[in-house]
Amino acid sequence: MKYELKNEQLTVGFETKGAEMISLRGNKSGKEYLWNADAKF
Repeated sequence: MKYELKNEQLTVGFETKGAEMISLRGNKSGKEYLWNADAKF
C-alpha cells in the first residue's frame, strides 16, 4: 500500500512494504528529487 504526505513545498511518497520512501517531489516545480530506478538514467 502506498501513502503520501504533503505540505506547501513537498510531497513525499512511501511504500508500506519495508517502509520505503519512493518519491520526493517539489509541489511548485513538479521536479522529482528521488531517483526512481528508471533505466534511461
